Amino acid sequence: MRLAFVLGVVWLLVVVSCTGDQGAQGAQGEPGEPGEPGEQGPQGEQGEQGPQGEPGPSGGTIEFGYVGSATCGGCHARQYASWENSGHPYKIVPKQEILDGTGYPAWIQSDVHGDEFAVDADFFDPGQGGDQVLTRNADTFPNGWDDITYVIGGYGWKARFINNQGYIITGLERGDPDDTSDDDKTQYNFPLEVDAFGAAAYPDVPVSSSRYHAEDANMRPYNCGSCHTTGWVPDTDADTDGDLSDNQDGLPGIHGTWVEPGVGCEGCHGPGQSHTDDPYNVATQWDAGASCSNCHIRADVYEVDTSGGFIRHHEQFEELIQGKHSSLLCAGCHDSHEPVRFAETYIALDDTVDDPNPDFPNFSGVRIDCTSCHFDEEESYDVWAENFPGMGGVTCEQCHMPHATKSAVRAGTFYGDTATHLFGINTWVDPINPDNSLSTTGAKPANPYISLDWACGSCHSDEAEADPNDLWDWALTALSSNGGVHGNGPMVPVIIP
Repeated sequence: MRLAFVLGVVWLLVVVSCTGDQGAQGAQGEPGEPGEPGEQGPQGEQGEQGPQGEPGPSGGTIEFGYVGSATCGGCHARQYASWENSGHPYKIVPKQEILDGTGYPAWIQSDVHGDEFAVDADFFDPGQGGDQVLTRNADTFPNGWDDITYVIGGYGWKARFINNQGYIITGLERGDPDDTSDDDKTQYNFPLEVDAFGAAAYPDVPVSSSRYHAEDANMRPYNCGSCHTTGWVPDTDADTDGDLSDNQDGLPGIHGTWVEPGVGCEGCHGPGQSHTDDPYNVATQWDAGASCSNCHIRADVYEVDTSGGFIRHHEQFEELIQGKHSSLLCAGCHDSHEPVRFAETYIALDDTVDDPNPDFPNFSGVRIDCTSCHFDEEESYDVWAENFPGMGGVTCEQCHMPHATKSAVRAGTFYGDTATHLFGINTWVDPINPDNSLSTTGAKPANPYISLDWACGSCHSDEAEADPNDLWDWALTALSSNGGVHGNGPMVPVIIP
């Protein structure tokens, strides 16, 4: 036993004595190539839906949608009440509303048009006689109102008509192109009252009718909705696709659809759904210049188009930007909610038994007059006019905004039915020169100014129509007297060849 123990101890000592010191660690080898990824396992089961988060801040996402003018009027009662009496809502009117007596404001029918607006009598009753009766034959209105779905306009200047297929009724040219007496008369023109000074030169124009695009023969599509309706969506392939769901009321002649007939609140301010849902955080759209210029424009913004010696209608924006007022905004002078056409009648009805807007005051759509800015010119004009008693009461607009535009009818060579927005009068050009005037031989497009044949001829028609040069000489003499009409000193005639 003792021997075994001794031998064990000896062996252990031998083993310990034979173990050397530990060597340094060898260098690390290069990593091996990565192995191929394994196959993806099966998708696990979908977990339960978590709790709904808190709603995000209002206005993060704008939802477009139209709500209609009546909804806007719920909050904006004053603007809505005035807008209903302006011409904007009546750019296109359903026939049935007219027959029901609700198509236009009652005061327009009674106090402005009077008995002449008796629909059946004036539009279609041959017993009225004369030019005011629309032509009724197989090509135009053989069945009167039964042939019509909508009336275009009818508030202030004229009315045109859309037939049961959605096309604008045009009629035919039936004789000598220079003699329109036998042509189909499919446009109804309201009377034109010449203002107090113009009446000395030109007579009032009674109700009348005229031809409208006779060359189209009842097949002129209605594609005017971008300016005559609200929420217009054009159908650009209406002539070929045969899909009448893109045509208002399924009528093939109406090349598009609208949300609301006429120019409603959202026609200028944009779709109002988001504003209605959150009025304090989502504003409506409004650009005091662009909202008006979308429609009060014809074609090239740098050209004022003329026809028959007159500026064509709804070119106010082209006129404005080419004159001295190009830096102004439309809303600087106008309130688009109030009427401009027939404003004097509208204001006179305020607080009477026939007041069309009894809850609010009646105002003109012209917010400020010329003298609000041109007060020096007003003072100098008053001094000048003292030496010319006949000039007392002549307004700025009669000279600087003559009726050089024709929408429906004209009273004479230098008197249309709509005021121009050119404003600036060029006294240095000879108006007899056709390149200097808007006269019947005038330039096309028009020059960006008013010549003396228009500034003076609207009232002094005898001189203007007999010989515009005589008018020019007479006008320069009068305007040069007493230091000039606005105190600018004598004017020296300059003949431009």
